[in-house]
Amino acid sequence: MFELLLSEAKKRNIPVSFDFSSYEIVKTFHKRIEALLSDVSIIFANEEEAAEFVGLKESMFEKKVCIRNKAGIHCRPSSMIIAEVGKFPGHEFTLATENGSSTLSSILDLLSLGIQYGEEVLLTVKGPEEEKAGKIVADLLEYEFDFR
Repeated sequence: MFELLLSEAKKRNIPVSFDFSSYEIVKTFHKRIEALLSDVSIIFANEEEAAEFVGLKESMFEKKVCIRNKAGIHCRPSSMIIAEVGKFPGHEFTLATENGSSTLSSILDLLSLGIQYGEEVLLTVKGPEEEKAGKIVADLLEYEFDFR
């Protein structure tokens, strides 16, 4: 749909602006975004989004994780994940999916992504103990919970 709108705007000489939206979107859809930018007049991006797009990424933990819990990430796994995130103050956690991204600041943020079994997500963590924090949260995301 976006490609169609860009094409129509180009035919009519209408300037088009594009907002990268988030670092996670840039990271996940870099090639697709790059293909669209030739028809875009103005690009809006914060420093982190721009750095990712041009390849000047700062250090951080990143891992693609496949969800193994049969019921997906529902209330109980979410509460366990957010509890672990809370053990790392001063860290920035982000989870990106095809449906959007979350800063993992609350259970509702995580639940709003509607993450299902088998879905692949990208976890990023920035902070003093990003490797340790990232591995713990990634392990929980990959864990097959049994709440019987």
